Amino acid sequence: MEALGILDSPLQRLVGRFMPVALPAPGTFDGQTVLIVGATTGIGLAAAIHFATLGASIIITSRTASRGDAAQKRIKDAVPSSYKGDISCLELDLESYDSCTKFMTMLKKSLSGPEALDVAILNGGIVNSHFEESAAGW
Repeated sequence: MEALGILDSPLQRLVGRFMPVALPAPGTFDGQTVLIVGATTGIGLAAAIHFATLGASIIITSRTASRGDAAQKRIKDAVPSSYKGDISCLELDLESYDSCTKFMTMLKKSLSGPEALDVAILNGGIVNSHFEESAAGW
């Protein structure tokens, strides 16, 4: 397949329609830590569930504790009972600089060192149809 060069990508897409690539096996991420920003709903929550089923310890973020707790429960309910990882939630409001700095302090305390974070999925954000200044003037 490597010899096809420019045809490689379209050919892979065509073959992928009929023979999808297998997902990683359970246990592939055993002992690893995955941070997912914006994992209370949607694709971030799905990614958190997926990485947890692969064995990773999960750190999710949430603007409010109640939404974070609900997401943690959904992740715990979705993983097999043999799951040995940890699922935690840290508060993070990306509109607030103070919240971002507090989040980084808490993240550093929760990890044993910089090498303890294996994957970071930065999925948080909102889309506004108009300009809106934050409370901090950003």
